[in-house]
Amino acid sequence: MRTERAGIDPSDGPAFEAPRPHPPDRFAHDPALGRVADRLETLGAGARGPHVALVQRALVDLGYRLSRDGVDGAWGTETTHALERFQRDFELAPTGRLDAETLATLARLAPPPGQSVERNPEWDRLTEDGRIDLTIAHGFYDEEEGRLLSWSTGRLVAGLFDLGFQPIDPDRMTEGDRDRLGLGPERYEPGASYFVRTVPSGPGGRPVDVVVAFVSPESADSPEGVRDQLVRALGRDEAVVYMGHARYGTGPDFDAIDSGRGNFVVDRTGGPLGHPHAPLSDSIAAAPRSMLPRVSAPPDGYQVLYFQACTTENYLPSLRDARIFPGRDRANTDVIGTTIPMRIATAPLHVLGFVSMLCEGRSVGAFVDEANERERAYIRSLLDAGIPPAQLDGVDEARARGALFESGFADNAANRVR
Repeated sequence: MRTERAGIDPSDGPAFEAPRPHPPDRFAHDPALGRVADRLETLGAGARGPHVALVQRALVDLGYRLSRDGVDGAWGTETTHALERFQRDFELAPTGRLDAETLATLARLAPPPGQSVERNPEWDRLTEDGRIDLTIAHGFYDEEEGRLLSWSTGRLVAGLFDLGFQPIDPDRMTEGDRDRLGLGPERYEPGASYFVRTVPSGPGGRPVDVVVAFVSPESADSPEGVRDQLVRALGRDEAVVYMGHARYGTGPDFDAIDSGRGNFVVDRTGGPLGHPHAPLSDSIAAAPRSMLPRVSAPPDGYQVLYFQACTTENYLPSLRDARIFPGRDRANTDVIGTTIPMRIATAPLHVLGFVSMLCEGRSVGAFVDEANERERAYIRSLLDAGIPPAQLDGVDEARARGALFESGFADNAANRVR
């Protein structure tokens, strides 16, 4: 994530039914797609034409947005990434190419032409016990000798107050209140800060307590201790947010960049676009306790994960990989991540937008679209201020329109067709 700070100002429809074929097939009369269906060829990067536009429109209608290029009939990187997410969501090989099996699945799931799917979390599963337990873990910012970290954490806490949250101290609460808010020994982290908001008519139409545990580099006596607070949240809470640096695509970090003590490594290599630099790479290699295999999914639960850092798209597929996270799959873990190097200045506002989504039962798509527009406007403000594009890591307005994405929500029972 990056450090620029200036310029930030902070419906109902029919229920989505189980996917089934929609006659007539929106792809039935296209000869190029017919060759794909007959297993004579596949389609991928570089393809052009009306058949590509048909595939793009089906992806967009299912919620796989093409924010930068749109439905333009030209198969570029954005279309490849959208198709990879679709393939992962429905347990197909994530090749980014359209083969017969992917085309058949797309034809079966896409809503009728002219309609689209509104994506939502599994609200009933999130609120089954009358609460949403949410951990927000703020990583370490090296910039400006810690002043930027203080600014960011302060902005986030102030935003929680603005959203109607109240601070609570579990040590001063009755046992009954602690039980009601899920702050018994199994969840209580002594160094965390806690906030609660009671939503009288929450998602699902019943009262819901949204209980936030806020974890930062100061929440434990050591970087390893803070990292382990995130580890425990991933195995326990209905929703977990990480905001901070991605450390060359390796994952969350709760201390300085040249130390591996606070690193929570999702991918040792940094993913397809990452490259962990020494001495960080050496520190990570010497710290096997930072590896993910010791983390499992919440017992009998459902979880929404949001990783607000630079290009978390590189490693987020691992967060639903049962070989790494035992017990996780697309049915119990939905994720929101980023496709570009993100700005620190907008991070608290994006996270607060996610919290608002949980409180108000708003769609995932609405949250992602608003965050993307916020990121686009901020990039525009930096360019207008004369900051050279090279200093923005190659991010322009077009790329910022697709800054956030969601994955795993496509099969949720709470989705709607509009």
